[in-house]
Amino acid sequence: MVQAPAIAGTVAALWRYPVKSMMGEELNASELTPRGLLGDRAYALLGDPHAC
Repeated sequence: MVQAPAIAGTVAALWRYPVKSMMGEELNASELTPRGLLGDRAYALLGDPHAC
């Protein structure tokens, strides 16, 4: 007899951060890819290393 898997948890909120370490956006749904949520951390900003 095969037993149904136990529930490990539930999703209370779903957020993604298109630009790393910047403002996120709450989602109602998202596509999950092998690399994570679609559009999550798709961009990063680099500062000028010579700026003061």
